[in-house]
Amino acid sequence: MAGAKTKSDDYPFTSSEWCSYDGILIPGSLSAAYDNTNVEWIEKLQSVIRNDIHHRRLKTMGVCFGHQCFAHAFGPSEDHIGKEG
Repeated sequence: MAGAKTKSDDYPFTSSEWCSYDGILIPGSLSAAYDNTNVEWIEKLQSVIRNDIHHRRLKTMGVCFGHQCFAHAFGPSEDHIGKEG
């Protein structure tokens, strides 16, 4: 088992590193997935979810904060909230 410290931007760098995992667990957090005070590291995590985890189709489980962050990574941007097309 290996861990990454998301607030420290500690993610695998190479495709082989990512693919060496049997699965990804994004656990709960004292922060909220929609917390505006910690936007930078949460936005980075959501980018990693979209561009690294999902792109590689890695098995993933999100718990509380983790599943909210995963859903928010693919949800509408704030630019689209409240606007009808």
